[in-house]
Amino acid sequence: MNRTSLGYLLTLLSALAFAAMSLFIKLAYGVGMSPWSFSVIQSAFALIMLGTMLLREGGSTVRGGRKPWGRILLFVACGTTSAISFNVALLYLTMSLSTILLFTYPAFVAVGAWLVLGQRPTNWHLAALAMTLVGAVLTVDLSPAGLGSIHVPGVALALLAAAAHAMYIVFGEQVSVTLSATQATTLTRAAILLGSAALSPGIFREIGTVSWEGWLVCLVAALFCGVAPFLFLNRGLALIGANRAAIASVSELPFALLLGMAFLGDVTSLFEGAGALLITAAVVVSQRTEAAPVAQ
Repeated sequence: MNRTSLGYLLTLLSALAFAAMSLFIKLAYGVGMSPWSFSVIQSAFALIMLGTMLLREGGSTVRGGRKPWGRILLFVACGTTSAISFNVALLYLTMSLSTILLFTYPAFVAVGAWLVLGQRPTNWHLAALAMTLVGAVLTVDLSPAGLGSIHVPGVALALLAAAAHAMYIVFGEQVSVTLSATQATTLTRAAILLGSAALSPGIFREIGTVSWEGWLVCLVAALFCGVAPFLFLNRGLALIGANRAAIASVSELPFALLLGMAFLGDVTSLFEGAGALLITAAVVVSQRTEAAPVAQ
């Protein structure tokens, strides 16, 4: 398998793991856990696995050269913000709606690439941005009749998670030059644990009251989703870059919708379905320039 095919495969697996993560978060809330206790316990389990991986890799993954610590800190901060914001959003929104809103992130990727990398948005990028915004409005259905059923702070948190995830991808392409995927994932997971603990000072008292069902959900979530989403995404970014990774990640959207309907009884309305299709189309449109680059 060549590098490009492997990069697409790893990004696809990352998307599926991210979608499954949403299900485990909802299950954790169903047994009385908070976003903070779930994040801390799951991250602790994940860091044990990542530590084992780092020991096995030894120094073979340490890359030479001066490391851009400013970019690395921004990369880790964006990953932490995205994870925590999305976890909290799931307290108030269905898994399906949260995931659809998260998938506005390709529009933020275009904006982030412009601001951080100096890549000016093309007409295709602007069209994708417009489609994403319309899709998001259709998804949340902010009509007068629907205002009572929408938790506005939850929507804001899901959109914040999308923006932070986009910047995580943008900075991730740069960070992959000096950090291995395992190192990048370990830093992100450690920051999620510390960030969750800092935002909930009483977290360690709360952990003492977590039921055995909660611990089991966290353990299974760590095994299947605690490492794989970030690890596969970081490896995929190193192979195919941010733009291609963005379009491959769209597979998370239908998978998450199916999981929500199958296990949580989520119902996707006509407006939500139309919004999801429009956001998906926007991801494809945002990549249009790659197939037909403008001659310089």
